[in-house]
Amino acid sequence: MGIFSRKNILLIGALVVFTVGAFTLVKLYELGYRFTFSHGVTRPSFIAISPFTQGTTFFLDGEPVTDANAVHAVIDGDIITITVPAGLHDVVFARNKYSPWEKTLDIESGEHITVGPFNIPATTNGVLLKPTDAEYRNAVQLLAAGAKTPSEQSPVSSRDNTIEAFVRGQSLIAHVKSGTPPQSFCDTSCESEKEVVALQAEVRGLAFLPGRNDVLLMAVQDGIFAIELDTRGIQNFQVLYRGIRPTFAVSPEGLIYIKEGDSIFKIFLFPDESQS
Repeated sequence: MGIFSRKNILLIGALVVFTVGAFTLVKLYELGYRFTFSHGVTRPSFIAISPFTQGTTFFLDGEPVTDANAVHAVIDGDIITITVPAGLHDVVFARNKYSPWEKTLDIESGEHITVGPFNIPATTNGVLLKPTDAEYRNAVQLLAAGAKTPSEQSPVSSRDNTIEAFVRGQSLIAHVKSGTPPQSFCDTSCESEKEVVALQAEVRGLAFLPGRNDVLLMAVQDGIFAIELDTRGIQNFQVLYRGIRPTFAVSPEGLIYIKEGDSIFKIFLFPDESQS
């Protein structure tokens, strides 16, 4: 029968099929395809984090994402995209001296989800302004103009003028002024308007966090808080300042001024700012 018997030919064929199959499975795994009993074979899904801040520790499902294990992480400027299998995923961003940000995301096969972490300092950093300081008068004027509840007729707008926010009844509302609704507006469907949170108390002031169109600062009850528009998973709510009915204002340059009683402070969102 020649050099190879029928048995040897079948064995070689089986080895070829096994090798090709194993190679294909490895390549599919590298491309992000996964098999689970709950979802079967799933296409790769993606979590895009924008902005991704240097110095932040990123945890995915309880494990830190590092240069060593981030095989499926692609960094493009301040955006990092992670390839993940379909299903539930816990995402946490932590920075030293800042409040952590976290989300639980239920991702479908082939879905691309974008989230926008933010971290507010765990301890308020700032300086007390004196009437003799050059910026004191400007701060007083900004605080006087900002100490009000924005209505639907006079909303506050993000710096890029794409999103506006206001109070309607007992709800804090966000509205897309221009363009397609971002994913922070896409809970079950993508709408141009959404309720950010149901209010339990008077809002004494409202503004967008400097540099963001998806995070609001609001003065309510005994403090000033940052709240994200994105209500998917966990809606993050972080404390900027606690005091006795404080009010605040954000300057066009992104400076934050807080008034409590007769005192006016300039607040730093980054600890290193107070050293400059």
